[in-house]
Amino acid sequence: MKIRLLAAAVTLIAAGADAGPASLQRNPAIAPDSLSGTVIKCWTTPGGSSGSATDYCVPSVPASGYAVNIQVYAPAGGTYSYAWTVPALPPPFGAKQSIFSGCTSTTSYCNLTVGSAGSDLDNTIFVTVTDTATSETLPLEATYWIPAVCGGGSSWC
Repeated sequence: MKIRLLAAAVTLIAAGADAGPASLQRNPAIAPDSLSGTVIKCWTTPGGSSGSATDYCVPSVPASGYAVNIQVYAPAGGTYSYAWTVPALPPPFGAKQSIFSGCTSTTSYCNLTVGSAGSDLDNTIFVTVTDTATSETLPLEATYWIPAVCGGGSSWC
């Protein structure tokens, strides 16, 4: 009888997860990914006019200045915080970029003004999104590129 019980116990142990009721198994629940589906979009518009969010962050027409708009789209119904990093442009172009609005821990957007130059200008903006309920974080980035503009903003160089 002892041999049969021992053989049954070995069989149950070898069976792994099938070795008993679910309430006795040690399979931790997998937490849902609360930031799944979060995306970042960027668009540029001449002179601060309105535009639409795309993945394409390059102006379509030459101008003397642009609005660069970056927006994080996180799942609806959550509460999020944002840690934005907006690197300065290298010299001598530092004054060509400034924050217009957003870029704070409570805003899902970061809007910049970028003046055109006789050289190409580009920058990568970083944001870490945090789901405040789960503390899950997601790093994202968006890069804009402003081609060189000449003639007071009337043509590409």
